Amino acid sequence: MNHIFLAMVLGVTGTSVIHLSKGLMAYGLRSEPGTGKKAVYLLGVLFNFSNPLWVVIANRFAPTPYYTSMYGFGLLPLLLFSRVFLSHRFTKAELTSTGFIVTGTLFLGLGQLLNPVPSLYSSSPGFVL
Repeated sequence: MNHIFLAMVLGVTGTSVIHLSKGLMAYGLRSEPGTGKKAVYLLGVLFNFSNPLWVVIANRFAPTPYYTSMYGFGLLPLLLFSRVFLSHRFTKAELTSTGFIVTGTLFLGLGQLLNPVPSLYSSSPGFVL
């Protein structure tokens, strides 16, 4: 169970980095010239390309669905970043839809914990094809 929890924590971390990468790229594009906007944008691109690394690390501890079921939580750090650094004001509809996404992610995560993911080794190649 500790390995599954670790894969899920890596999922939250990885998806937060990936979502924040989009905020960093937007911040780099909106910054004034001479403020290091290229470096901020390139850091965002680098973070965005780190997705496969997070998946590979998480797969060492549990099957991929435990990692991917955490994807919705990455919105929360992006919302905070957008509010603080991009001065974005959220509408009621945006906050409500984010609440639905995070709630759905919670249900997905709980479902993964209550019903373990079957191993791909037990699948029938003929049936899959």
